[in-house]
Amino acid sequence: MPPGLSELTSQIDIVSVPNAEPPCRVEVYQFPPSSVLSPSTPSSYEYIYILIPGNPGSACFYIPFLKELHERLNRKVPVIALGHGGHDLFDHNNGKVFSLNEQITHKMRFICHIHTLHPGAKLILSGHSLGAWVMLNVMERCPELEPVIEKAVFLFPTIKELVRGAPWVVWLCTMPPVRKLLAWLVHIFIRLGGVHFRRLMYKMLSFFLPAAASTIVAQGLRFSLVENIFGLAREEFHTITTLDAVTLQKHQRKMIFLYSEIDNWAPESHHIQTKAMLPHAAANEILRDGTDHSFVLYYANSTALKVASLLRLPQGTSSS
Repeated sequence: MPPGLSELTSQIDIVSVPNAEPPCRVEVYQFPPSSVLSPSTPSSYEYIYILIPGNPGSACFYIPFLKELHERLNRKVPVIALGHGGHDLFDHNNGKVFSLNEQITHKMRFICHIHTLHPGAKLILSGHSLGAWVMLNVMERCPELEPVIEKAVFLFPTIKELVRGAPWVVWLCTMPPVRKLLAWLVHIFIRLGGVHFRRLMYKMLSFFLPAAASTIVAQGLRFSLVENIFGLAREEFHTITTLDAVTLQKHQRKMIFLYSEIDNWAPESHHIQTKAMLPHAAANEILRDGTDHSFVLYYANSTALKVASLLRLPQGTSSS
């Protein structure tokens, strides 16, 4: 067992996607615990912050960011991350591989369910990388949510020309024969090495990843995870091509965009284009402090501070 695994799993809930067919169980991180999906008393929350992850889509990666954001919002706004089906630490879906459309449908069902549980709360939707594109699709497909969406936060959003930012190694791994080979190699090593293989993976990863991220990858690695990550990436490359200008312009006053100058997946040219196309967006900024696309690894706290300031919620909700 990789170090820190029990601490991670104690913070994560495994939840069935409401009304999903076929059934799907995903990782969910909510803070305070049980505040969003299992409220013990009728909700009096004014806002709820809902995050859709990128790819890989384990909710565990976003725990430090969401905890800090909750603090920066003066502990008044509950936060929740909705993991992707098949991207969890343990295989809760019997090896099923989920399509991009299924991931979008799952998020739609969750968000509508949250609105049903908290009808008086305004929703702050947020998407990182691929999650921003998924969020945009939720907004387009669920017009009934428009009155309750307060803000839509695009964190380093890959909402156009995704394949242009992909390193050739990542592109190669999405090819079906290569993807299958990688999945089988992982499966064989796990069968032969078991816990020892996962510990070795943790030690290797910890040279260039934080401890928590190393634990997530070392524990989650399995045949179906490789298939889900690279299969989803292949769909992204073929699907995310041009900007959905209609949906963006329709909701621009609610939209907050955050980019990084060193992000190859969502480069500065995307920031320039969206700023010109959406002059009435609530905010559209680019970070020049070294924050990169995988902000959750090393820049979770500073990004949370920036997001809290850009949200500009009523006084008493956020702090600087």
